[in-house]
Amino acid sequence: MCSSDLKGRAQLEQGRAGNALRLAQQALSLAERAQPAAVLQCEALLDLGQIDTAATISGDFLRDDDRNTALLTVRARILAEKGDLEQAMKHLQKALQLDPDNRPTILLYKSLKKIEKLKASGNANFSARRYADAIDDYTNALAACVVDARSSSSSSSTTSNTTSTPQAGYTLTRAPLYANRAAAKLEMGDHKGAIADCDAALKLDPDYLKALLRRAKAHTLANQHQEAVYDYEAAAKRDNSRSTQRLLREAKAALKQANRKDYYRILGVADPEEHTSELQSLE
Repeated sequence: MCSSDLKGRAQLEQGRAGNALRLAQQALSLAERAQPAAVLQCEALLDLGQIDTAATISGDFLRDDDRNTALLTVRARILAEKGDLEQAMKHLQKALQLDPDNRPTILLYKSLKKIEKLKASGNANFSARRYADAIDDYTNALAACVVDARSSSSSSSTTSNTTSTPQAGYTLTRAPLYANRAAAKLEMGDHKGAIADCDAALKLDPDYLKALLRRAKAHTLANQHQEAVYDYEAAAKRDNSRSTQRLLREAKAALKQANRKDYYRILGVADPEEHTSELQSLE
């Protein structure tokens, strides 16, 4: 590894991804197909949130050499960031076949395997209506979604004395975990908690339609009808299906009814429609 790569690695481990990226790009300008510099570049891009660019670069280099352990490992981390745990695991398995003792690859494999196992357990518990257990599984899976700045680095990571700080990672892997936990919380009547989890999922993935619809449902159950309408309107812009349009109409009707009740409550008189329905039920 050249001095530029070593300096870039040190910058990355200190949380200075921008500096690491510049050093990686300098190294690549001198040696266009330098794989260690490409790995460093991809890791820095990941830390900067430029996942798609990292995916393009790693894919390009792997087409030249699909037997490079460091490239396969950083590619696995990218796939985990994009929510594709299955493909991430396949890349790690291939990397470990090539180098069974590679510590960063082993650590990443164990981390993703744990997340995958906890998610599967959460889904099984949810299906069996063991909602509290499902919530625990999803919570533990989220806690396991941390990335060490050295987790996919080359062998230099085993010799560096720099202590890197684990940070929340795997953006599009975490989003469905939050959404799934929200579903379990809904089943347990924790509407506020479900809304908070859907908020977290949508912050990670603003286009996550299922989380948006789930939050709308939680707002409805929490009698937050205006917020439910906002969410269903946003959902209808992305998915103009009959079911979404129906849910939007129902939310608007519920909002209208809630506003009507508030109006009569302010006037201090009974809602005539409610009075009529009571008389009809007595008959």
